[in-house]
Amino acid sequence: AVVSTQSTGGFSGSFELWSKLFLEGYGGYYSPFWEHIASYRLSNYENIQFLAYEDMKANLRNSISIVCNFLDLPELDESSMSQLEAHLSFKNFKETPSLNKQKLVKLCDDIGYSNQDEGAVFVRKGIVGDWVNYFSDDMVQKFIEKDEELSERIDRFLK
Repeated sequence: AVVSTQSTGGFSGSFELWSKLFLEGYGGYYSPFWEHIASYRLSNYENIQFLAYEDMKANLRNSISIVCNFLDLPELDESSMSQLEAHLSFKNFKETPSLNKQKLVKLCDDIGYSNQDEGAVFVRKGIVGDWVNYFSDDMVQKFIEKDEELSERIDRFLK
């Protein structure tokens, strides 16, 4: 797979090379990524709620309840919860132009800024674990090592 997106400054190269550069801190917005994440994890701000995409995909209703509780909102009735679930669904997200960056994606395609066979996309599949179709075993190991390194640094700081 070839990577070429606006967030990588026009980088065009293999996914393997892009991943290597990302791990080294040259991955586009919010890079270096791990330091960016650590800044939030170490912030001790009471107004930040962390949610994992995997958890939202597994149980969106529970994630909505977590956010409502975090914001000190009353429990939602069944009708409101169902409406919010539909609004926050991946399908709706992917189909909503204001969220899926449709105009930017079309512009990138029109000016040849994307060289992906299927054209540029901002919102891909929404499938938890689909990364296994793109990462080699070596890449997986390097990302695990980077995550473990960050976790150790955060744990040391918080002790």
